[in-house]
Amino acid sequence: MTRELFTNPDDDADTMQQNTLRFYALVGICVSDYQAIEDRLESLFKAALQIDECAAHDIFIVAKSLEDKFKLITAALKTRNENLRGLWDDLQKRIKASADKRNQIAHASSVFVGRGAVIDARDEGAAKVIGYAKPHSEMKLEKKTKSGVVRWDASMLATERASLEELSRHLTVIFRILVDGSLDPRFVDWWKHPLIEGAMK
Repeated sequence: MTRELFTNPDDDADTMQQNTLRFYALVGICVSDYQAIEDRLESLFKAALQIDECAAHDIFIVAKSLEDKFKLITAALKTRNENLRGLWDDLQKRIKASADKRNQIAHASSVFVGRGAVIDARDEGAAKVIGYAKPHSEMKLEKKTKSGVVRWDASMLATERASLEELSRHLTVIFRILVDGSLDPRFVDWWKHPLIEGAMK
């Protein structure tokens, strides 16, 4: 079998540098995008109770953990219709899942996965590097958890970023329903959920 070899390990140095920069950019974006979502929960609480910003802040600030913030919002939605509460149930499960992923990403260690050298082993016992495998150098994150080692590569980070963007749009939808009782046409396509229509009644 013919194998593609590279005689110089720096042949793909520029590409490797670009991929590394993209990798760390995705790490930062995932962490900051999640934090933006958690920071918006206070506004959701305010909209649910329909109270002024200062009063909402004074109440919400006592919630230190994510679970405490969820409990406050859930309590604030008790008088709202069942469909709206259903949307919130769906949303908080996904926010919790994203919080867990954010913690994995933020507290993981960076690992560089390089490509292997191709060795020519001679009969007399000498060995010589004759080339390098097709470029496959990349950065990864590794985090040890109770269930084993969790690894994140650039593709997984990009997927999580897209999920956070979608989560942010859905948070906007439920916020607008709480504030306006309806959805502006520009937000209608942001969340195709079967409970949306009933939540606006």
